[in-house]
Amino acid sequence: MAKKAVKKRVKVSKKLVKKKVKPSRSVKKQVKPSKKPVKKLSTTPKLKGALTKNHVIAVLKQCMDPELGLDIYTLGLIYDIHLIPKGVDISMTFTTPACPYGPYLLEEVKHKVSTQLNLSKVNIDVVFDPPWKPSDEVKMLLGVS
Repeated sequence: MAKKAVKKRVKVSKKLVKKKVKPSRSVKKQVKPSKKPVKKLSTTPKLKGALTKNHVIAVLKQCMDPELGLDIYTLGLIYDIHLIPKGVDISMTFTTPACPYGPYLLEEVKHKVSTQLNLSKVNIDVVFDPPWKPSDEVKMLLGVS
């Protein structure tokens, strides 16, 4: 079977030009979007049984310090995690008492811990004694010796 060229009009700067276009050999099939809801991947462990400190730690590792680019757990800003009925008490600090991102970090921790672990009580106690000092590992990650 001989293929016939199809004439197509193309507008080129106010002039109409006839252009021959050959039909393609392969016809691309249009894919219709699925109507099924897309499942979001989560890095938070699914709760199987009782809530543990490891569940809370996994969520805290998702809360990043905007200035340093590391999570607040690895930075050592979390001093204590205490599980209570239907919630958790977290004792934490900031890199400095005048941290400009302090309120943001508090809201992020409360929001992520309460929503991802389905907790009704997330109490955060901010302490500055002892003052935060980066560990040798954190210094190495930040490129400071």
